[in-house]
Amino acid sequence: MDEVAFIQACIACNGLLDLTGIDLTSKRDKFRLNSYFNKVLSENECWHYEDIYLFGNTQSILDARRIYELAYSLNYYAQGHSTSNKEWTTSVLNTLINALFVLIKKDIDLAQKLDSLLSKNSDQISDRYSFERIRYNFMHSLIEYVFTKDNTKVLKQFSFLKFENLLDLESGFETAYNQVNEIYFPK
Repeated sequence: MDEVAFIQACIACNGLLDLTGIDLTSKRDKFRLNSYFNKVLSENECWHYEDIYLFGNTQSILDARRIYELAYSLNYYAQGHSTSNKEWTTSVLNTLINALFVLIKKDIDLAQKLDSLLSKNSDQISDRYSFERIRYNFMHSLIEYVFTKDNTKVLKQFSFLKFENLLDLESGFETAYNQVNEIYFPK
């Protein structure tokens, strides 16, 4: 019943589900987590840093429609409440990019819809957020790949990351690429 322990458990379950596909959450856990986000949405859609963090780290255990609704709300809130706080902006961008990836794995049509929404503002992402821009561009390329079966842009990004010696990022992207291949193009 402890709120902090529940949130920590949800975050741990999210990580396990993302990496292994094993979901340890119950219907009651999902209901409780959704209730938390209902409060966020009903309070004039006011997103606090803790809400962004929790959303970003529990997306795998939420259903696709809910992820889209929350990402839409967060994007709308962020557009109306721009700030010079780099930490807050980075959290918002990474949470939206994470939502995009989870949607790619759960519901490609909602992923494409969120991608369209985010692309309207992607040119406003300054060089100050180049890491997030690289991640967003990769997710956009993954969506294109699913629909066209042409992985040229994805492979070019791997070459770029190798050239720039961004090996951790390349490894993460390879994992994402392999997950997408397992879902949409199983051998």
